[in-house]
Amino acid sequence: MNSILAVEKGLPPGLWLPTPDEPTEKYLSERFNHSGHLYEDIVDYGSFVVALALLESHNSARPNLMPTADDFSEMFVAGYGLSEHILRDSGGVARVQLALGFYPRTHKPSREDVMERFKWIAEYGYPLEYGEEGFANADFEEILAWGSARRLSPGPKKIYEIFEGDTTALRKQIGKERHNYRRQYSRLDLFRFGARVIHENGGPLTIEQLNDKYADEFVAEPYQTIRTVFGAGTDFWIEFGYAINPNLNREELLNLGTRWAIQHDGEIVTTNRIAELSKANLFPSKQPIARRFDGVSEYRSIVAERYAQYQGLENELADLGIEPEITKLAARLFEHGPIFEKWLRDNLETLAMLSNPSTESAYVRKLMKDGLDLVSEAIFAMQFEDLLSALRRLGIKSKAGIRFVLEAVPRLSADEMLSR
Repeated sequence: MNSILAVEKGLPPGLWLPTPDEPTEKYLSERFNHSGHLYEDIVDYGSFVVALALLESHNSARPNLMPTADDFSEMFVAGYGLSEHILRDSGGVARVQLALGFYPRTHKPSREDVMERFKWIAEYGYPLEYGEEGFANADFEEILAWGSARRLSPGPKKIYEIFEGDTTALRKQIGKERHNYRRQYSRLDLFRFGARVIHENGGPLTIEQLNDKYADEFVAEPYQTIRTVFGAGTDFWIEFGYAINPNLNREELLNLGTRWAIQHDGEIVTTNRIAELSKANLFPSKQPIARRFDGVSEYRSIVAERYAQYQGLENELADLGIEPEITKLAARLFEHGPIFEKWLRDNLETLAMLSNPSTESAYVRKLMKDGLDLVSEAIFAMQFEDLLSALRRLGIKSKAGIRFVLEAVPRLSADEMLSR
C-alpha cells in the first residue's frame, strides 16, 4: 500500500492506495460480490477504485478523484467489486466516500472536522499544487473553491452553514483573516519569537505545544505563521541549531550531515550518535534517514564524500589567504552544489578582509557564530550598530560585502537589515 499524505494532488490526507504491483484478483466480482465483508474490505476496494481514477487522471477531465456511483457500476460491469444492491445494503456510496476521506455533497461535517481538514489544506494540500507562495497569495474564497472542487472539503455554502455565517475562526486557522498576510510579520519578528520560545522553554516545542502555549501570539496559529513566512518550520528551527522535522528530503538530510561534519571537526554521525543527537532535537532521527537511504552506512558514505569536497574547497580558499575558520563560519548553512561554492568565490575579497586578525574581525566572527541577542531589543540594536562599525573599519563597505556577512549571521534577514 502507498500512503499519499501530502504526496498526490487531489487526494485526502492519510489515504492509502494499492501500488501497481499488488494483486487485484481478490476484487473480482466472482470472489468479492457478497455481503459477508468486514467494512474495511469494502473501503479497501474503494481505494482500489481511487487508484484507477488516479492513473487515468492525466487523460480525464474529472474535477476530483472521489469515487462515484458510476465508477462502482462501471467496475462491476467490468467484472470487479460489488453489485449496486450489496453496496447499498452496506451503507451506500457516500459511506465509502467518507471512509476514504472525501466529502460527498450530502454530508455535513462538524465544525471541528472542518477546522482540522482546512488545517491540512493550508499546510499540505493547497501548497502541494500551487506552492507556498501560491497559498500565501490565494484569498479565502479561492481556497474554499479549491477544496470543494476536489471534494476535499464541503462546498462554500455548506461551510457558511456550519459556521453560521461567521468564518472568522476558520480564516484565522489558515492565516487568511487579513489581506497581505505575509507582510504582517517579518522574518526578524519570527526570529525574536523563536528566541523567546527557546528562552522560556529550554528548547523548541512541537507543533501542538507551540500552537497551544502561544495560541494568541499571532492572527493565525504560531506554526502556520512560521510556515507562511519561512515556507517550512524546518528552515526556521535550523536557524537556531535544531532539526526537529522528520519529513526532510534526501538532499536536506545530506546537507545537515555535512554541516554537522563541518561544524564538528569532521565528525560523520554514526547510528548511536544519531540516536543521541535526535533526543536533543539537534539532528534528525534514524527513521527519515532509513526512508531516504539504504541504511545509515550509505548515508554516512555520501556525507563523507561531500565533506571531503568541502575540505577541498576550504583548502583552495586557504591557498588564497582565507582562514579555514572564516570559511567554516560562512558554511553554517552549507548546501552541496555550485550555488554555494559560487557564493563563496564571489565574495573572496570580503572573506580575505575577515581573515585579517583584529579586534573588529574577532567581533564579526563572534556574531557569525552566535548571532545577535534577539531577547533584548536594546542589546540587539547596539550589536547591529557595532557590527556595521566593525565592517567599515575592516574595509567592508560595499552593499554586496555587507550583505554577505549578514547572510552568514544566524537568525538574521539580510534584506530586512539592509532596508534599515
